[in-house]
Parts: sequence; structure tokens; C-alpha cells
Amino acid sequence: MKTTKEELVEQFRISSIQDAAIRVIARKGLSAASMQEIATEAGIAKGTIYLYFENQQDLLERSVDDALSELLRKLTLALESAGEFRDRFALLVRTKVEFFDSNHDLFRVYLAIKHPEALDQDSRRCSYRERPQHKIYHEKLLRFIEEGITGGEIKQMKPSRVALFLEEGVVAVILQRLAEDSSPQASEDVDWIVDLILHGISKPC
Repeated sequence: MKTTKEELVEQFRISSIQDAAIRVIARKGLSAASMQEIATEAGIAKGTIYLYFENQQDLLERSVDDALSELLRKLTLALESAGEFRDRFALLVRTKVEFFDSNHDLFRVYLAIKHPEALDQDSRRCSYRERPQHKIYHEKLLRFIEEGITGGEIKQMKPSRVALFLEEGVVAVILQRLAEDSSPQASEDVDWIVDLILHGISKPC
């Protein structure tokens, strides 16, 4: 079915509003992202937002969901790629690092919903761990690790602990890259992470 000109205009406006919401959330945090600030950021009247979104919570949740869905899509492609565990793991890490290298605002939003302790009750509904995208990715990551163990490519370990370590470790490196004035090439950090995870920090005998 062909998309009409009106539908394309509507999709563009919705995307523009959500992009503005992401930028405001990145600067102010979820709980302080007001509709007026988002409207100003998008260059539209505040009332225009309500043509497409029911209320502030609807806008914030849909903006977060769309951002996480795009990340999930890219990570899923990496997890489901062909090849040995090391190659697929390297692709997974590279995908995440490069995604947030190109989307600093999204990473700040990711951190905001990943650590919702300081948010008000309504904003906690956007919590990363409550989003379906996180649950789907976590299950896929667990299966990926279990496949590596079953296939003898990595040693016997508790998959849930490994998944937690992988997620938090990669996020810590991305956060450091965001804070630095000049970061190494993404490939350097990816190779370092993969080598550290697969070989540890002990010096070879």
C-alpha cells in the first residue's frame, strides 16, 4: 500500500518531535523534560505535539521505545550473524560502541532510563529494565552465551552473570568515550574489550 503525502508529512513531524524529545531528555533528564521545552526544541507550537501524542508520558515512552527498538534491531543482527563466538562477540561490541558514538544524545537517554532511581514514579515507567526491548535483548544475549558454552568456545560459567558483566563493561567504556575530549578509534576499544573478556588480564606465561 502506497504511503500518501499526508502520511509522510505526519511521519516526519512525529519523528521530528521525538528527536527533539530525545535531545531535551539528554540535556535535562526524563523527569525535567517539559512539553514546552520539547516544542521549542522542535520549532513548533506546544499544542501541535498533542495532535500526535496523548500527553507527556505518551511522548516520552514512545520516544524511548523507538530509540531502543533501533538499538535492539542492530544488536539482534549482530547476535544472529554467522561465524565463531569471538567474531560474533566482536561484532556485537562494535555495533553497540559505534551506535552510541554516532548517537550521544541517545546514550544519555539510555543512561537516564538505565538508572531511574532519582526519577519520579511516572518517569520510572520508562526504566530500561521495564522496557520490552531490554528483556528481548537480554534473552538473546543469554542464548548467545549459552551457545558459546555448549559449543565449547567459552568455558562453563553462569550465563546470567556473564551477560551482566558484558552489558555493564561495554556501557562503562562507552561512557568513558563520551567524557573524553579525544577517544581512541572505536575499533581499538572494541579489540581491547574483546581481548579482555576472552583472555582476561593475566600476562601469558
